[in-house]
Amino acid sequence: MELSRVYTNIEKIYHINRVKYGIMNPRFCKNNLNQITWVNHVSNEKFESYEEYYLWVNENLQYSFSLNEDSFVQFFFEGEKVGKKIEVYKGSMAYLPNPYTYSEYFRFDMDLKNEKDYGHESYHVHFGYRAKDVRFALYKYPLPSEFMKLVEFLHYNISITGFVQNNFWETLSDRGIKFNHCLDLK
Repeated sequence: MELSRVYTNIEKIYHINRVKYGIMNPRFCKNNLNQITWVNHVSNEKFESYEEYYLWVNENLQYSFSLNEDSFVQFFFEGEKVGKKIEVYKGSMAYLPNPYTYSEYFRFDMDLKNEKDYGHESYHVHFGYRAKDVRFALYKYPLPSEFMKLVEFLHYNISITGFVQNNFWETLSDRGIKFNHCLDLK
């Protein structure tokens, strides 16, 4: 998938759905390192608790945009030049709810260069901030628009009418990756 398509998808989320999602403070950007990130991105910091991490993200503006109830969304994608295109090979999309609510942090990761059968699938999800070593395979990796539908469903009780099937990367099976469980967003 091309980096420009992913960026356009994020722009559409903001411009078309900002009222629906309560999106504020857009900070997402595309840089000259073939990355989609946010303004003044700082590499991952390590914190003892989710609350510490959330407060650091808020104070240091380390997010792509905020949601109306003090939650944040982070989009990070990295690509490399393949011919005339910049193809995405790595990505991360995280939902950071206010730690004083009953919602839970989750993150979808993609790493096409370090995939390993059964151990580190190309696409996986982490539920909970300290769940670094617990990965659930994703059968296919969604574009940010489909990720936001899941955020709506899980944390705002808004029904999902369906996912747009061409808004996903190829499946794990298409990639030839072996897995023994997966979450399939149909």
